[in-house]
Amino acid sequence: MHVLRKLAASLAAGQFYEAHEMFKTVYYRYRTRNQHEESYQLCQEGARLQLRQGQLNCGVELCMLLVEAYAADGAAPSEEAVARVAALIDAFPRQGRPPAEDPPVQECASFVSAAIKWLRGTGDWLHEAQLEGRLAAYVTASLGWQGLGFALPHYARAGDAAAMAAAVAAAAAEGSSEEEELFVARAALTMAAARPPPAAPASVARQQQLDAARHLLGGAYAAAAGHAPPDTPLLHFVSLFLEAMGRGSPDLAQLLQQRYQPSIERDPALWQLLDRCRSLHLPAAAGGGMGGMGGMLSDVLGMLAQPAG
Repeated sequence: MHVLRKLAASLAAGQFYEAHEMFKTVYYRYRTRNQHEESYQLCQEGARLQLRQGQLNCGVELCMLLVEAYAADGAAPSEEAVARVAALIDAFPRQGRPPAEDPPVQECASFVSAAIKWLRGTGDWLHEAQLEGRLAAYVTASLGWQGLGFALPHYARAGDAAAMAAAVAAAAAEGSSEEEELFVARAALTMAAARPPPAAPASVARQQQLDAARHLLGGAYAAAAGHAPPDTPLLHFVSLFLEAMGRGSPDLAQLLQQRYQPSIERDPALWQLLDRCRSLHLPAAAGGGMGGMGGMLSDVLGMLAQPAG
C-alpha cells in the first residue's frame, strides 16, 4: 500500500504530525468510499508503525479506530479480524517512551476492552480468551512481578493455567518463601472467580474455570516453579473450597471458611475472591446440604482435625 510506505518514510524522518494527518486523510477517504478492508489494513499497519516509533497517542488512536470501524461495519469476528487486534496488542512497547515512564499497559488494556466490546456485540465469545491472554502476557513482559496484580484477572479470563502459573512462579521467586502460598492461593481463586463471557455456555464455562484453577494449584504451578506448591493449611483450604464449588455445596464452603479463617486472614483480599467464587458457582439459595459430597466429606473432616493456622 503506497500510503503506508509514505507514512513509514515520514515517521522515519521525524515528521510525526504530518504522518498522522496524512494517515487520517486517507483513512476517512477509504471510509467514505466504503473500502472497509483497506481501512482496516491502514489502521493496523499505521498503528504498528506509530507504536514502533514511540508515538503512543497516535498509535493508540489508530488502534481504537480499527475497533470502532469493526463495530460500525458490523464486521464478523473472523480469524483475520481478530488476528489484527492480537497483532496490535503485541506491537505495544514493552517499556515507556522515554524509558523513565511506565509502559502503556493501561492504554493497551483500554484497547483490549474496546475489542472485547466489539466481540460481544457480535455474539462471539470464543475469541475473548485469546485477547485476554495476549494482554496478560504483555503486562507481565512489561512490568514483571510488579504487574502481577494487574495481570491476574486477565490470565484468569484467558483460562490459561500454565501461563498464569508461570507468571505467579516468577513473582513468588522474588518474594520470601513464606509468601509463596499467598501468591498461589490468590491466583487459583482469581481463576475460579473469573466470570465467563455472557454468550458462553454458562455451566460448561464455569466448570472450565474450576478445572483451570485446580490445574494451576497442582501440575501447572509445579511445572512452572520446579517444585510443588507449599503444603500448607491455606492451600489445603483452597483445594477443598474448589471442590465445594464444583459440587455446588454452600454449606461445606461455609464450614471450610469458618475452620480455615486464621489462614485466610493472612491475606484479607482473599475474602473478596471467595465471595466472588460463591456468587458464580453456588446456588442462590443456601441450605443445600453437603451437595452430595459422599466420601469426600470424611476426607474433609479428617483434614479439619489438623491445625488451620
